[in-house]
Amino acid sequence: MRFHLYIFISISFLFYSTALAHNTGHDLYYHVDNPSASISYSAAEIEYIKQKREIVMCTDPDWMPYEKFDSHDTYIGVSADYHKLLSHLTGLSYTMYRTKNWPETLEVAQEGKCDILSILNQTPERDKYLDFTVPYIKSPSVFVTRESDKFINGIDDLNGKTLAVVKGYMIDEIIKSKHPDINRIYADNIVQALNLVSRGKAFATAGSLLEMSYNIRQQGMLNLKITGDAKFGYELKVGVKKGEDILLSVLNKALSNITKEEKDQILNKWISIKYQSSYDYGLIIKILAGFTAVFLIILGKMILTGKYNKKLLALNNELESAKKTLEEVNKNLEEKVAEETLKRVGNERLLMQQSKLAAMGDMIGAIAHQWRQPLSAAGMLVQDIEDAYHSDTLTESLISENVEKTMKIILQMSDTINDFSNFLKPDKSKEHFVLCRAITEVASMFAPQLKNQEIKISLVCISKELDVHVSPDTYGFDCCENISVEGYPNEFRHVIMNIIKNAMDALNQQEISDKHIQIRLYIENERDCIIKIQDNAGGISDEIAPRIFEPYFSTKKDENGVGIGLYMTRQILINMDGDIWFENTEDGAAFFIKLQLTDKPAEGCD
Repeated sequence: MRFHLYIFISISFLFYSTALAHNTGHDLYYHVDNPSASISYSAAEIEYIKQKREIVMCTDPDWMPYEKFDSHDTYIGVSADYHKLLSHLTGLSYTMYRTKNWPETLEVAQEGKCDILSILNQTPERDKYLDFTVPYIKSPSVFVTRESDKFINGIDDLNGKTLAVVKGYMIDEIIKSKHPDINRIYADNIVQALNLVSRGKAFATAGSLLEMSYNIRQQGMLNLKITGDAKFGYELKVGVKKGEDILLSVLNKALSNITKEEKDQILNKWISIKYQSSYDYGLIIKILAGFTAVFLIILGKMILTGKYNKKLLALNNELESAKKTLEEVNKNLEEKVAEETLKRVGNERLLMQQSKLAAMGDMIGAIAHQWRQPLSAAGMLVQDIEDAYHSDTLTESLISENVEKTMKIILQMSDTINDFSNFLKPDKSKEHFVLCRAITEVASMFAPQLKNQEIKISLVCISKELDVHVSPDTYGFDCCENISVEGYPNEFRHVIMNIIKNAMDALNQQEISDKHIQIRLYIENERDCIIKIQDNAGGISDEIAPRIFEPYFSTKKDENGVGIGLYMTRQILINMDGDIWFENTEDGAAFFIKLQLTDKPAEGCD
C-alpha cells in the first residue's frame, strides 16, 4: 500500500508539471470599479457589486501552501492567488480581517464580522453560519507518521493512539463527533502538528496531500512519511456569510470562469515543480544513476545477506549442539539433585533420631527423679507391713490401707510411663492442640529436677500468671483461654523440652541464688501467638550467637550435648509454618517461638 501511495503522489506531481510555469498575470485589486465583462452577471448582481464595492475576508494566518501572511505582512499562497483572480473577475476589493489563529478566525466568522472566509472545508458545524461556493481545490486526505511506524489503513487504526490536529480543522470535528476513542493533541498550525509527530509526542497527524508534502519538504522532516489514505476528501471552498446569497452567486460564477490552465499555474507555483518544454537529459542521467545505485545497493545487500545466512546457519548448528549438551547436563543435574535430596532427607531423619535419643536420655533422667520419691514411699509401706507381721500387730485394715496407698503410688508412676510413651510417639499428621497444655505437660515432667536444682519456673498467659511452680496437678486451669495452633503436638513438646533443658543447664553453670525460667504467651497481630521462654543465666555470647541453630554445634561438654537440639527445634517449627529466634536480655537469654493461631478448638478443650 505504501508503494502504491508513493506512485500516486509522484503521478500527481508529474501531472501538475505539464502546466505552464508562469504567474497568473492578475493582481489583487483593492479598488476595482467594474466586474469582468466576460462573466454574465445579472442586473441584481451588478447592482450588488456597485453598492458593496468592498468585502471583508478572514483567513487562516498560517496554513501553507494555501495561505499565510509572510514576514512582510503580504498575503500569499494558493488561496491568495485565487482571490487575486476573484477580485479581478468580480470587481470587488478586499479588506483583510487579521486574526491570530484559525480558532479565532472561526469565532469572528460566527459573529458575522467576515463577509467571506478565503478557503475551508464544508462541515455540518460550519453550515450553521456559512454558505459555501463550489470547490475550487480538491485534494486527497492522508495520514503522516514517523518512518518507523506501520501503514495506516483507515482512521479506525488510530483507536487508542494520539493524533495531532489543529483545533477547529475539519479533522478535529470528525474525530470529536465520530471517533471519540482517538486521543487528540492540539497544535497551533500544521507545522507544529508535524513537529509533534516527528518528536514522537503524537503517533500521527492528518491533512491534505498538498499541505503535508509541502510542509514536510519545507521543514526537512526526513523521519516522516505519508503512510495512508485518511479517506475523507478535501474539497476546499469559499465560505460566505449566511444571508449573502447574491455574493455567493457572484463568487460561484467567478470561480467557474477560472480556466484549468490558471488553476494548474497556481498549484505548480506553490508545489515548486518546474515545467520542462524538452527532455532534460541531465535529469534522465541522474535518474538512471539513481536506479543503478539502488540496484547495486540491493545486489550488495543480497550478497551480504547470503554470507550472513551462511554464518547464521553455522551458528544455529552450534546452538543446536549446545542445546543437546545442555539437555544432557540438565539430565545429570536432575539425577544429582535427586540423589542429594535423598541424602539430605536421610540426614534429616538421622538428626531427628539423634535428637529423639538425646531427648529420651533427658526424659529418662526426669522419670528417674519423679520415681525416686514414690519408690521410697512404696518401700516404706511394704516395710511397715513386714514390721507389723513380726510384731503380731498386722491387721486386715492395715493391709488394706497400705495396699491402697501403694496402688495409688503405682498408678502415678504408670501415668509417668504413659507420658513418656506419648512423647516418643511420632506425629503422623497435623492436629489442633492447646499450647499451654503441651507446655505444662513438659514442665511438669521436669518438676522434680527443677525443684531439686532450686530452679523456679512460671507460666504467664495474657498478662495473667497461671502457675508459680508448674506441677502435674495444674491441668485444671483454663488453658490460657484455649490458645490453640495447628501442628505436631509431640514434636512441639520436644521443642519446649529442648529449650527448658538448655535453660536448666545454663542456670546450673551460674552461681546465682534466684534461678528462674519464665514462659509467657501473648497474641501478636491478631493471627500469631508468641511463646517467650526467658531465663536469667547471663545470656549467649556474641561469638557463638550466629551459630547456635547450626547442626552439631554445642557449647556443652561431650557428655552433655551433641549440638542438634536447637537445629532440630528450628526444623520442627519450620514444618509447622512457624519460626524461632533469640534475644539477649539484661540478665539472660529469651527464645521466641512464633506460630499461627487457629480458630478450630483443640481436642479436649471446652
